[in-house]
Amino acid sequence: SKFLVRKEYLLAMEAFDVGYETGSVIIGQPGIGKTYFLIYALIERLLQGKPVAFQLDRHRYALFAEAEVTLHDAARSRTPLWRSDLWALSDSNEITILPADAFQSTADIRIFQATSPAFKRWKGWSKQRNVGRFVMDVWSIEETA
Repeated sequence: SKFLVRKEYLLAMEAFDVGYETGSVIIGQPGIGKTYFLIYALIERLLQGKPVAFQLDRHRYALFAEAEVTLHDAARSRTPLWRSDLWALSDSNEITILPADAFQSTADIRIFQATSPAFKRWKGWSKQRNVGRFVMDVWSIEETA
């Protein structure tokens, strides 16, 4: 199977590597690949040997750090391993609307939430955490060909 790496994914990773110190809300139209971007970001972080947490659903997240994977309760206020270079990835959908409480209650990690433009999914928590917004562009003609 293949995984299309959009130019937009490369631009987002570059922007997130040098900026967005508290994280970002990744917004855009449905169907443009925001969820796939989170998977791409997870793979890139793993390939670079950098810690990353990936929210599996509203109850659990997986923490990839120091050559191991551990599962954690999303409602817990802290995880055993918080580092300033940890990225926490969360995909907003009908069931999992907000990033895990464990992510939001820890100031020194960077939360990246892929979501629709609907304010209820990102406005409150992102304002509280002072995270930036990254608007993912629609597919280019070349990408759809």
